[in-house]
Amino acid sequence: DGRTARLSAGDSFYVPSDVHHCAVCIEPGVLIDVFTPMRGDFVGA
Repeated sequence: DGRTARLSAGDSFYVPSDVHHCAVCIEPGVLIDVFTPMRGDFVGA
């Protein structure tokens, strides 16, 4: 639906299942993806 969100250090963001999304980092940092239940197609990627 075209929504955007700017996150800061310590923030989190929830994306529902089957929703297309992306991330653009404007500063060095760490992106942590968490899935439950575990996605077999994502393990080892």
